[in-house]
Amino acid sequence: INIILKKKTAKGYTGSIRTTYIQSTYPTIAGGGNLTYNTNKLSIYGNINSADGANAALEQFTYFYPTQTLENTSNRRDYRKYLTDKIGLDYQITKKTEIGVSYSGASFRPNDNENIESKFYDIQHNLDSTIYTTGPTNEKIIQNTANVYFNTTLDSLGKKIEINADWLSYGDNRNRFYNN
Repeated sequence: INIILKKKTAKGYTGSIRTTYIQSTYPTIAGGGNLTYNTNKLSIYGNINSADGANAALEQFTYFYPTQTLENTSNRRDYRKYLTDKIGLDYQITKKTEIGVSYSGASFRPNDNENIESKFYDIQHNLDSTIYTTGPTNEKIIQNTANVYFNTTLDSLGKKIEINADWLSYGDNRNRFYNN
């Protein structure tokens, strides 16, 4: 897929800020902003976004076995906290040639607290046993990407040469402990 975005042509500074509040079982607040500076040949841009909040999930399952039935109920609170950013610079060397560089970073903390109740019934549906499980998750995800590019248009039909160099760093550190 070749997605071609239009370039902003307004010269000078443009920017915006935004915020969102979501109320479900638990509240979530998010916000961000962007700023762009354009001249005839130079464009510098950046944006930042962040959110912090939680939501609730209830899952119920029933498993039927030949001599036993398991009813499983999971109450979970999913915490979502993230920060993303991007900065970049584009420079138009000639009318047909452009170079640029960009960096994007992200930090996510999707932590969960889960409480599970598992009830085991015999074939006559008499309660045999109950297991209570807690399963907190502590996770941290860090992602970094960088790009350097060179584009030049060869003819009036739109044929181009595009050279890109990309770098990606991704780290996911997750701990999950179950207590029964």
